[in-house]
Amino acid sequence: MALRFRKSIKLAPGIRMNLSGTGTSWTLGPRGASIGIGKRGTFLNTGIPGTGLSSRTRLSGGSATPRAQLARTAATAQTQQQTVSLRVSVSDDGEVTFTDMAGAPASEQQMALAKLQAKGKIRDLLEECCSKINEQVEALEHLHEKTPSPHKKPTFEAPDYPQPQPATPVSLQAKWWEHLLPGRRRRVAEANAEALAEHKRTLLDWQGATQQFAVEAEQQRQLVEVGIYRDKAAMDSYLEMALQAVEWPRETNVTFDLLDQGRLACLDVDLPEIEDMPKRTASLPQRGMRLSVKDLSPTKVQRMYAAHVHGVAFLLIGETFAALPLVQQVVLSGYTQRRSAATGQVADEYVLSVHVTRDEWSRIDFAHLQAIDVVEALAQFKMRRTMSKTGSFKAVEPFEPSAA
Repeated sequence: MALRFRKSIKLAPGIRMNLSGTGTSWTLGPRGASIGIGKRGTFLNTGIPGTGLSSRTRLSGGSATPRAQLARTAATAQTQQQTVSLRVSVSDDGEVTFTDMAGAPASEQQMALAKLQAKGKIRDLLEECCSKINEQVEALEHLHEKTPSPHKKPTFEAPDYPQPQPATPVSLQAKWWEHLLPGRRRRVAEANAEALAEHKRTLLDWQGATQQFAVEAEQQRQLVEVGIYRDKAAMDSYLEMALQAVEWPRETNVTFDLLDQGRLACLDVDLPEIEDMPKRTASLPQRGMRLSVKDLSPTKVQRMYAAHVHGVAFLLIGETFAALPLVQQVVLSGYTQRRSAATGQVADEYVLSVHVTRDEWSRIDFAHLQAIDVVEALAQFKMRRTMSKTGSFKAVEPFEPSAA
């Protein structure tokens, strides 16, 4: 499908698992987990199936504590000093199993050692992964709740330069006996001169950086306070910045254009496919080291997909009205990729198209978005959508910008 609008942006997903404050750092990773136990301490690398998440956490320090624990498991001195790597895998039904790095089942001694040193940490990580699995479902269903109000115009707050001014170095003072030695006095003086010269260079760099920072801040102020009310290019730039600032749960591709001297915003959004939706929820029983993983029913997945699709549209419309006070109408159309029943080829199909005026949009109570059914909220506007009661979509013809 040819792009209908000239401006194209890719909105990166914003669900990032950064738990550095607790010593855990989430990254994209493989299925399962590994534990390394050695004289530098014990580390756990863990992952949960279906999430693409893994983490690396230090489970214990080196030196005496691991050795004492190893002794309690009747390990030999040789075992105490070598690194034991185990993979902790969570099966699709939530069971936790231990294997070595070659895939062979771990010995009873190795499993006992891992459980002894890592039980609490494994459980903590399973709790975190459990939360993340469920939060993905919540984030998709409630995306519209972070939509900004159109009643508050964009404002600019001048930021402070993040780096403080370099401090003046403290001069070295020659000791009394150094005054008796010309060479020592000279070296002290040279050190002070060198430190002062370095400070001057650093100060000049800092002053240049602060001046550039101030110039860029003034440009941003002009953009927010003047440009978005007068200049179409400034409106394009600011809308892109506003959409990029949103934490999107999935990668979202948007094309847009501003017509009628900036009073009409037209957006096309590439919606996710239903296959991209999470299919499971998880819980962690009070005892044991396993997750209780349950499949969502096909109806639940379909309804979650419908809520997410409408949530994406709702949020994009809201961000547009909030970012650009001149915009009086928004035409948003969403399409997805489907396999044609006639040809078997994958093709883009529009599944919804909505036309909203600012007056209509302003009637929504943005202080209580959690009370809104986002599917029904969009249905009150001029809309093209063919959707079943279970949330299944059929193809529609999108609104044309000239017909808005």
